[in-house]
Amino acid sequence: MKQEKGFVLVSVLIITTVTTMLAFSQIKENSLQERIGGNQQKEINARLAAEKGIIEAFEYIKEENGKGTSNTVIETALNSAPYTNAVGTTLQAIELDSLNSVFSFESKGMNFGAEAYLDTKIHTIEETHAFDDAVIACEGITLAGSAKIDSYEGGEYDDGATPRTEGSVKVVDGGVTVGNGAGNGITKGIHGTVTAYSITGNHDLLVGGEPVTGYIGEPGECDPLEIADNMPTYTGTPLSFTAGTSSNFDGVSSVGGVSPIALDVLGETKQVYVFDDFSSDTNGNTINISGDVTLYIKGDMDTKQTAFTLADNSSLTIFIDGKMQIDTNSGVFVDKSVSNSDGKVPLTVYSSYGATPTETTSSPETSLPPDTTTVKVEEHNNEEVTSTTTVITTETTITTSTQVTTIKHKGQHNEQITIGVPYEVVVMITDTTDTTEDTTDLAVTLSGNAQIYMNLYAPHGNVAYNGTGDIMGALRGKNVDISGTGGIHYDEGLAGLGKLTTAAATSLNSVYYSYH
Repeated sequence: MKQEKGFVLVSVLIITTVTTMLAFSQIKENSLQERIGGNQQKEINARLAAEKGIIEAFEYIKEENGKGTSNTVIETALNSAPYTNAVGTTLQAIELDSLNSVFSFESKGMNFGAEAYLDTKIHTIEETHAFDDAVIACEGITLAGSAKIDSYEGGEYDDGATPRTEGSVKVVDGGVTVGNGAGNGITKGIHGTVTAYSITGNHDLLVGGEPVTGYIGEPGECDPLEIADNMPTYTGTPLSFTAGTSSNFDGVSSVGGVSPIALDVLGETKQVYVFDDFSSDTNGNTINISGDVTLYIKGDMDTKQTAFTLADNSSLTIFIDGKMQIDTNSGVFVDKSVSNSDGKVPLTVYSSYGATPTETTSSPETSLPPDTTTVKVEEHNNEEVTSTTTVITTETTITTSTQVTTIKHKGQHNEQITIGVPYEVVVMITDTTDTTEDTTDLAVTLSGNAQIYMNLYAPHGNVAYNGTGDIMGALRGKNVDISGTGGIHYDEGLAGLGKLTTAAATSLNSVYYSYH
């Protein structure tokens, strides 16, 4: 009996010991699981913090972009955000791409020792208006001579002041050539950004910073106003105008036998003086503008040795179908700007020279190919796309460089062809006729020592500035040749005026985890 009692005691002790060990083991396991769970929660919280950083950065970029804040200013603000090593988010490696349109950065989320990294790209489209740049060309700009391109703010332009740097130059679908072979280019410099598909010449003259090259837009984007379709419509036979010693336009009274009539222009009804040709070339002539005056010139306009004066709270708008030449000893509103003209643009010129109204454009004989149409280039002459002619409707293989001059990629910018890469093709050029444009056919010529304030919109015509005088305002043309010795001075008061050409937009391109 005593032996049995001893056995029971030993058994109880063994069972108690095993049970105790199992209990301690379970406690230890529970503690480990709790620590693992805690660490996982910290990791989750760190990831949530990283995601929060991206969301907050996106909302900030979107808000500021909608206000019109430049991406470079936004980048500076993001880089100055506070850094944390404890709990929260830090944005790091913040960069803008070469076109200043895509932000890339890393969001680091932290939570009590746990870290998580998210890399992202955010694409922005900045809001633009028709008159936001000093010089815009649809196809190309040549910068030569010893001119200077800069900007000024408020009041009359002061050549002795330190140049401001908003004198930006842009080519919508082409390149910038700095210098014309006869000299070193625009020797006084461009005080602003230069944006084009390609830039050749002396980049050192671009004093506003590094030039930006790459895709800008399609040719049609250069005429957001569709000016040919929005010119005044007049079916009568207009008289020509030859200025006398003093001619006074007020938008109400008759001038040169012509009274203003109500016409629709750019979606508004205005009182418009309609002329055939407009000429003022006698020394001492003065043309005085009071009130908001609009001229429609169906023929050409030629002025020299003429002074234009502008009364307070007044403006002059000219619509012209023909050519315009501002020549020697002409002074046009040289002391005016948007800021000292009650917020009005002193002189705006809309030229339809070289344009064809949409309604008169004949339909092509062939239709565009389906989306599946492709072309494979085996050999080519490495030229860039220039125009469109013959439509391809089946898959084609190009075997010789003479068979096709160039091709245009559907939905893409004009690029050089890469051998062996299939492209969706809109058209293929088989016509070898020389279609080189005569850039000497000028819509607008600014020459001599003429001084002028002008906000010029001539997207279908070539523009040449080859004088010694200064141009205040802004220029837009198909091809722009700047070879004068004066300067083009952008009036910063024009920014944000005119038709909205691009709405602001912000989109999240990519988000992915990065492991360090």
